[in-house]
Amino acid sequence: MKQYGWNTRSLLLLLCMTAGFTDTYFYIKEKVFPANMTGNTVELAIAIGKHNWADSAAPAVALLGFIIGTVIGAFILDKEKAGAAEQLVIRHVLYSEIIILFALQLIIDIEAVPHKLILVLLPSIAMGLQGVAVSHLGVKGISTITLTNTITATFNNLVYKEMAERRKQPEATFRIALLVWAWSSFVAGAAIAILFVYIGVDRIFFVPLLLLAICVIFNRYLKQTA
Repeated sequence: MKQYGWNTRSLLLLLCMTAGFTDTYFYIKEKVFPANMTGNTVELAIAIGKHNWADSAAPAVALLGFIIGTVIGAFILDKEKAGAAEQLVIRHVLYSEIIILFALQLIIDIEAVPHKLILVLLPSIAMGLQGVAVSHLGVKGISTITLTNTITATFNNLVYKEMAERRKQPEATFRIALLVWAWSSFVAGAAIAILFVYIGVDRIFFVPLLLLAICVIFNRYLKQTA
């Protein structure tokens, strides 16, 4: 089983924090999740079931944005992965995510929002890009954009670890600590978003932009050992 270096682990944890921050901020502001498509699907189904077409717009746009981001990220990876190093490919996807979030902050700063759904579409595209970039790393149980798989993998590994101990099998294959840290990082990002909304910070997207910039730096030195 592959063992991941500290640069890879740091990259994953920072991206978890970015997604936690973004999801929390937009749920508070727009009642929509740029990263959590399960939540958006539920919100969309409830709105359609109630024939509330106005409330169905935001989750529908979030789903559309996430799909667009995923498709763009897949094209970037497919175009470059044959000849480029893994670090370079992922970095290009992260650059795209940074550009989108920077454009979002700029739109908010100059108050040039023709429709509030633009504020839902752009971060959803960014989270779709992030999901593709992380999938390229192939770390089981960590997508960085949702916690469901992470929680499942954490407790699955805990049970597996206990059974392995009883059978006197080696424990080197378990990455429980990384899974728990990923979960904690997502929660930390969410807590920061709540704090910033509460104290009324205007340029709130400097936080995910800073986190992504650090991710790019880590990615330059990302090494994976078998």
